[in-house]
Amino acid sequence: MSRAVEESNRAMLRARDAMDRAYAEPLDIPAYVVANLVAIKDETRNGGLLTM
Repeated sequence: MSRAVEESNRAMLRARDAMDRAYAEPLDIPAYVVANLVAIKDETRNGGLLTM
């Protein structure tokens, strides 16, 4: 296995570990709503397709 592949695999494992740790945390609903409204606003302003 090349060094680049090994580094990529380790980065993916760190990301998965971070997601697993965050899963146990309570959801921040207000922040989620704000983030998604901004994303939707950006998509509509740019003429993109909305996917929900």
